[in-house]
Amino acid sequence: NSLLETHSQNLNGFSLQLRSLSLNDLVIDVTEDFELRLKQARGHMVASLPADLPRISADAIHLHRVYDNLIANALQYNPSGVCVTLNASQQGQYICCTVSDDGQGIRELTVNRPQSASGQLSQADPNQWIFDRYSRGRNRHQPLHLGLGLNICKQIIEAHGGQFGVESAVNQGTKFWFTLPVDPALQ
Repeated sequence: NSLLETHSQNLNGFSLQLRSLSLNDLVIDVTEDFELRLKQARGHMVASLPADLPRISADAIHLHRVYDNLIANALQYNPSGVCVTLNASQQGQYICCTVSDDGQGIRELTVNRPQSASGQLSQADPNQWIFDRYSRGRNRHQPLHLGLGLNICKQIIEAHGGQFGVESAVNQGTKFWFTLPVDPALQ
């Protein structure tokens, strides 16, 4: 299904059903969906979003998929007991969302990557390869995955008008971040 979807997106782009939604409500749904998997992995999740976040204009199904993929990767690529933290903050006309873990980090990522003055990854980011189609990390739990998840996540966020990036340090964890525009009706 991921291969077919990727091919279709290359031809047609993403078809988004944008509507005004509360990121807090979406994150509550996501955390509920992961309760059993977290229990099986002996991990836990902390959702730390401010209650006063403005609404965003987003496709709830696709945005849910982004969170699903990032959380599933955190559980898949780390030893049991990992803590996954979901956070968000308003930065101007965007909401900056993060999905981070306290796991082993991604060894293949370079440590010193350029950032812009706002702290966002610059276009010259050498770690962008991780979002390439068929790019795969080392995984002892599921060696047969295709390496499409992060590529699809990045495409979803960019279709929303946002940016997507990663920060990681060996034995300190990984943080994926993405931005989403505030609902234009609220501006």
